[in-house]
Amino acid sequence: MPLHGTYEPSTDDFSREQVELIERTNGAEGTTMRGMPVIVLVSRGARSGKIRKIPLMRVEHDGLYAVVASLGGAPKHPTWYYNLVADPHVELRDGAVVRDYLARELEGEERETWWARSVEAYPDYADYATKTSRLIPVFVLEPFDGQASGADDAQAAVLPAEGATVDAERGDAATSGTDPALPYEPVEEELERIERSTELDDEIAEFWESSRVQAGLGRIAVVGGLTVAEGVAPVAWSFGDNPEQADRLLELVLAGTKTATSSALSEYDDEDAPLPKAGDLSIVVDGAGHPKALIRTTEVEVVPFGEVSEELAAAEGEGDRTLASWRADHAEFFRRVLGIETVPEDFMVVTERFELLYPR
Repeated sequence: MPLHGTYEPSTDDFSREQVELIERTNGAEGTTMRGMPVIVLVSRGARSGKIRKIPLMRVEHDGLYAVVASLGGAPKHPTWYYNLVADPHVELRDGAVVRDYLARELEGEERETWWARSVEAYPDYADYATKTSRLIPVFVLEPFDGQASGADDAQAAVLPAEGATVDAERGDAATSGTDPALPYEPVEEELERIERSTELDDEIAEFWESSRVQAGLGRIAVVGGLTVAEGVAPVAWSFGDNPEQADRLLELVLAGTKTATSSALSEYDDEDAPLPKAGDLSIVVDGAGHPKALIRTTEVEVVPFGEVSEELAAAEGEGDRTLASWRADHAEFFRRVLGIETVPEDFMVVTERFELLYPR
């Protein structure tokens, strides 16, 4: 029987819109990515109990399907992995056909057989496997027409708690130092926080997978010295130092108004972080941490505060876009964030120009 419950769409725009297109056209449109077929996997959230839908690469053999929990080679499993472990009853849409299935995680030779089929269907999986210490889980989906287990039967501890050690071969978590006297509500709150953090990580990885394709990067672009084929998403960050500022500046980027940014050199020195360089890719997130834009750095200069140009101030797109406005706004920002009384003319600033790759 079909899954029932409240549907919570993905916060990743590309995934959500692709699912909506597939469903709206009954599988007539939206069923490919980079020329390869995709399916829609429907599962029940392990902790929320809500219905989740995600497009995945199509791996089919003799009427059975496989789904691969690769998350682009990230070090942790995608959220939907825990959904399938908690409740293996899923739905799968392949074009116009929707059926119920039971998901079973594979081991040994059976996994190797389906892994080979998966790599044949989507060669990037082989690249992802070399970039993570975990054994990427593979589930086989077998047709199912009986009564599904309910959300109440979900394994409450299926999400790894903070401080847990995870077996890279199986993804099992073994907690250490757990306080049995910890009240129930704080435990629930912590698990919800972990789930939320995991969902955002998944969202960023999914955004990277879709945005790099839409931006035409393919498999040959370079990300901080690593090829895209290594499946590692570039660093994700937000503008400013608060959610409201992050959203406001992101809107300017998406509108094409903001093509530059600046930061204090001392922040890089204090954190022993490398300076940005031309060619670097970044994922810009909004104030809530959701990925919204893929940008590429085109030029980096380190200049004194007093030598920032009018052209750079205009490119930042803030205020009235004058140098006077830039100086006032950034002096206030640096004083607030760095806790300094004044911003001298020789205060060193890292100026960075960038181009918007996706969406565009």
